[in-house]
Amino acid sequence: MILPVKELDTFDQGFNFFEHAAEPRETLLIKGLYPPLAIAERCIVWGFPILCKARSLGISELEVVHVTGDLKTLTATALELENRCDGYSLKEQGNIVRFLRSKGDNRDIHDIEHLIRSSGSVVYHVDQYLQLDEAVKSLVDKGCIDLKTGSKLVHFGELICGRILELQDDFTFSRMRAFVVYLNEIGKREGMAEPELADLLETVLSREDPSKDLYEKRYPQVSNLEKRFGQFCQEQLRGKGIILSHPPEFEGSALTVKFTFRTGGELLRKCDYLKDISGPIDGLISDLF
Repeated sequence: MILPVKELDTFDQGFNFFEHAAEPRETLLIKGLYPPLAIAERCIVWGFPILCKARSLGISELEVVHVTGDLKTLTATALELENRCDGYSLKEQGNIVRFLRSKGDNRDIHDIEHLIRSSGSVVYHVDQYLQLDEAVKSLVDKGCIDLKTGSKLVHFGELICGRILELQDDFTFSRMRAFVVYLNEIGKREGMAEPELADLLETVLSREDPSKDLYEKRYPQVSNLEKRFGQFCQEQLRGKGIILSHPPEFEGSALTVKFTFRTGGELLRKCDYLKDISGPIDGLISDLF
């Protein structure tokens, strides 16, 4: 069945919740090589990118196919045609959940969530996402941070989130996540409001190594211990072929020594050197633990 594009533009577009749907190729659309739009009475169920592209190309009519069913069935049809299980953004998932909730209830969502994600609860993740401030949602939508991190943020408004988005290209995902977590934890510990947190962010970004500076502010005691440890290794072990390491975050009471040797004599020399600096090592251990 063929319908005019102008008429399709008057149809209800309540099912238009896919924001990352693939755009049809212009050359194929002009040749008529595209799947038909799915419509139910005067409502478009699927095919919005095709309609949008056709409109921009001046195509006057499109092929459509009628589909039937209740709201849940039509939503399932749209999801099956879209065919992106595990590929929907949280924003798209939120659009779907809000649409079904406005017309039905959570039971409809549970019945079709296997078309949205192959494991885990759609409702659980979407409810977490919908509770985020709009500014924090933007960080999640842009891939700066994950949902779990976003749900923990306090006093991250447009001022801070906008600045963080500007930094996205300068950080890997893991470094950005750690950076945001440290900033948030400092803000909560110090009871900072957003303007104060924004000032801290700008101060840190003015440093040569913002991530390191923020880490030191988040963990001042651990940072001081690392400096003390690093100074000892520089003064006592530089050029000796001996590596001294501490437990993660200095949570423990023992250090580890590592070195290689090729002869028995080399082994004795390194052991003798360690024996000679046993006093300074005891002092280091006392300072660290």
